[in-house]
Amino acid sequence: MSVEDIKRKVESNIDNNSEDMIGVAKTILDMPEPGYREFKTSKFTLEQFEKYGFTNIEKVSMTGLKATIDTGRPGPTVCVMGELDSLVVLGHPHADEETNAAHACGHHCQIAQMIAVGQSLNDPEVLKGLSGKIVL
Repeated sequence: MSVEDIKRKVESNIDNNSEDMIGVAKTILDMPEPGYREFKTSKFTLEQFEKYGFTNIEKVSMTGLKATIDTGRPGPTVCVMGELDSLVVLGHPHADEETNAAHACGHHCQIAQMIAVGQSLNDPEVLKGLSGKIVL
């Protein structure tokens, strides 16, 4: 598979799952949690990692997660990161009624984009053309 073929396959994988990823972002938008208290968001992200076939998943820090996709070949490790936390923003239209937490910085989109990138690269055809590791 050429580099251009890999790019097309990755783009196709993302496009084919775009509605799911929009749903992921909307779900997380509706469950804002302040830093170090992202228990629902962490659980939901773990469920998404499992849904898309990530098997090497570790819990880090209090609520963080890390999924590693290993190509089995030597090479660089590339990280695609998404932040779980929200901010306390009084009056934000998507703020939680009890905590006033809201995803005012777009972290809900970061998580969806991270999962989209991961699922698009965690494709056997794509992985054949890659080396190193991808860490989400």
